[in-house]
Amino acid sequence: MALPWKRLLTLPLLLASLPGCPSGQCLNEGTQVQPLTPALTLVGARTNLSLSPLLLGCEEAPKTPSSLLVDVQGPDGQPIEAETRFDPAQPLSGAIAFTAGEAGSYRLRGAFEPLGGSMLYDIHAARDRSAETQPRTLPFGCDALEATTRGAWTCGPFVLREDGTRVLTTPQGRFAVAGDVVWLMEPERIQRYVDTGTALTLTGTWAHTQGKVESLLATEDELITLHAETLQRVTFDGTGLTGGAPTLWNTGLAVSPARAGGPTGLLLRVGNTLAIAARVLPRASSYANEACPYTLVNGRLERTATPCTPFEGTVEGFEPGGLWLRNGSGGLGPMLLGWHAWTEAGLVQRATLSLPWNLAQDTAQQRSPSVSPVLASPQLLSGAPRPSLAPPHVLRPVYDAARQRIVLEYLDSGLSGARASGKLLWGTPPRDSTGTGLPSLRVLTLPPALP
Repeated sequence: MALPWKRLLTLPLLLASLPGCPSGQCLNEGTQVQPLTPALTLVGARTNLSLSPLLLGCEEAPKTPSSLLVDVQGPDGQPIEAETRFDPAQPLSGAIAFTAGEAGSYRLRGAFEPLGGSMLYDIHAARDRSAETQPRTLPFGCDALEATTRGAWTCGPFVLREDGTRVLTTPQGRFAVAGDVVWLMEPERIQRYVDTGTALTLTGTWAHTQGKVESLLATEDELITLHAETLQRVTFDGTGLTGGAPTLWNTGLAVSPARAGGPTGLLLRVGNTLAIAARVLPRASSYANEACPYTLVNGRLERTATPCTPFEGTVEGFEPGGLWLRNGSGGLGPMLLGWHAWTEAGLVQRATLSLPWNLAQDTAQQRSPSVSPVLASPQLLSGAPRPSLAPPHVLRPVYDAARQRIVLEYLDSGLSGARASGKLLWGTPPRDSTGTGLPSLRVLTLPPALP
């Protein structure tokens, strides 16, 4: 009888003390995977999986395995070559070895004959892009982090140089970076600065009464800000900032589309078509997520006649091009992570990826201009660049448009509290790398998307 995978890990411990068993081991029909088997490997690495018959009860003449049958399927469902190791003289263990040729999920099936029963197991093969991340260490800690091309870092309420020198502080506002431009958004004004490499030069100020910024889209010459009830657009014309009348978008029914404490809404954009993704409350006991389109008309953002796109799930990441949505527990059960792209036709699901429970989602920092999902695996990493690398192993999901699926990319190991936004990923290194005893960050540059 085939047994569920979660039970296979615990049954040998629960049934080892059953009364009536003589000394020695007894075999029952079934196959199990050793608990420390990696659920994660790297493309091109040799992956080894240990198997053993399931010990459940006792028989007068217990069956002894005589062979191990194995089948491995690649991400496209086609069989791939795998090596089986089994010695009939030592029938209580066997092994499977294979090499992942591309990123994706590999399904392994194994069974000891003539016991019957089978094992199903998925292993995720990640692209190793750790050599492309240009790591550096900063002598400060941050929840939200961005960088100009000339070396200024926005870190929460501060703009800092790489040595930790403060350049600008905002007690109530937030920053956004586009190239060498730093936007400062406060409840009653918006300012635009340019980083010269040695100083921040103020190039424009725009007064407003819309309150704090919930979400934003920023380029060097345009800033679109979403507030609790309104949407506004501010542009730089070469001499200063100008803006049109704000657009009322929230009629009082919107709440956070992400986690508690997140923004009221999120801004998405493709070309001149924008969207506000928010959770609306049509009735006291019913929630529904919607992404509603807006477009630019005579310098002002206006709602289009196109219907809103409803969507379900928890927002785990967001960027101008779409949303990362989670369905499922993400705790002790499988998590389904999906990429939903914003298009002129609305919000469209492109792909989903089922992740095992031991790939834990880090908390998204919803106050960042964008958030990329970060996955941290506590298990052994088969084929790690250096055998000494200790978990958690940090990965990010990316949408592979050519193959129309989500794949994982391995970036680093040993980071605590890893998070990502825009082009950066950062976290706390395993030990004080500055020698000062002060907080520090290990910062990685996210590699560009592969063709």
